[in-house]
Amino acid sequence: MTSNSDRKNEILGKITALLVNLYSLGFTKPRVTHEEWATTLTLMLTKIALEIEIDWRDFDVFLLIVKLENGDLPSGYYVSKGLPCRYHIQKVISDRHWIVDREALVAISPGKKRRRQNYQHSEEVILDRFHAYKKVLDCCVEKLVKEENAIFAS
Repeated sequence: MTSNSDRKNEILGKITALLVNLYSLGFTKPRVTHEEWATTLTLMLTKIALEIEIDWRDFDVFLLIVKLENGDLPSGYYVSKGLPCRYHIQKVISDRHWIVDREALVAISPGKKRRRQNYQHSEEVILDRFHAYKKVLDCCVEKLVKEENAIFAS
């Protein structure tokens, strides 16, 4: 019998393995932060970071672009020092008119969670959601790196 902690570590291992291609683009290896109901993987560049939030309670995944403050994570969640500091990747893609895989983009859109009964295990839901996010990210990550200074420009 596998413990809940072991299953979470297995999922984190699979997700982390899928992020290896980002290191060659300048992203750091993920910093892992565990909270009661969520785990966050943070991969940093110079001006921005990627945050992959895994919600264990709702079996969901979110990918946020974060504005770093002097190389560190901001003090606020969505707003820091009176300015936006985190955007969901869907907003960045929309605002910058980037072309990404449409089917994957629809799969990560709010309200598009797959019904839980279609999956045998909750980790399948999380991994399926992450694969859709990764497909979208792969379509635009080079633009994200190239435009890191402009993502949060006022």
